[in-house]
This record gives sequence, C-alpha cells and structure tokens, in this order.
Amino acid sequence: MQKLNCVLLIDDDRVTNYLHQLIISDLQIANHIHCCTSAEEALLFLEQSGKEGFFPELILLDRRMLTMDGFEFLEAYIEKEFHKNYAAIITMLTIYMNSSDLAYLQHIGFVNYIAKPLTEANLLTLVKAYQNRQDQLPTTI
Repeated sequence: MQKLNCVLLIDDDRVTNYLHQLIISDLQIANHIHCCTSAEEALLFLEQSGKEGFFPELILLDRRMLTMDGFEFLEAYIEKEFHKNYAAIITMLTIYMNSSDLAYLQHIGFVNYIAKPLTEANLLTLVKAYQNRQDQLPTTI
C-alpha cells in the first residue's frame, strides 16, 4: 500500500489525537501526521498547506469540539472551496451520531463518518478509498 503524504487529525482532546497518531504511525500509512486541537487551527493549517502544495489526503474530524464543532468546520471548508481544489477524504469521528446529524451530513453532501474509537481496519479502509479514487476528480463533500 502506498503511503499518504499527510494525515490531518482535528480533535480538541489531545489524548485522542495522540492515540490516533499512534495507530497511524504503527500502520506506517503516512509520511506526515499533523494534529490540530481546534477547527480554527485546522482551517489555518489547510490554508497554509494548500499554498505550499502539502494538503492532507485524509482528514479525521471530531464531531464535538468547544469553539467550532465538526459541522461548522465542514461549512467553513466548503465556503473556502477546499473541496474544489483538493481530493482529501474527510471522515467525521464521533461517539454518537443521531438521525438529525446524519440528515444534516447528507444535506451538505457529506456522509462519511466513523464511530470512535478509530480502529486499524477503519483507517486502512479510508486509505484504500483514497487510493482507489486517485484517477477521479476531487469530489469530497
């Protein structure tokens, strides 16, 4: 399996970021792992990485964060039109997803989510999904 260049972890819980970072490192699926503890920090990172040609291929996004939640991040991601220029797979990680949350994700055209905790099997599935669509136009979100 070919390594991803960069994986971005967005979670306000540093322990969760650390555990997910360990799983990614153990599987050796990425050359770089970047952790952000807020959605705002992640948006700034994405703006900078886009300018530098270093946009992450996989973004793992927590649903519930303090200042800006995962849904607000997705709205800002769309507003900044990252989805039109980059082929990242964004996966929302959550402990609980209710039917109104799912309906909202479908309304904005985003349906990829995984229940926490992240597992090696789920992560490998995401990497394969990214690699299988390399020939396609970016269609995330």
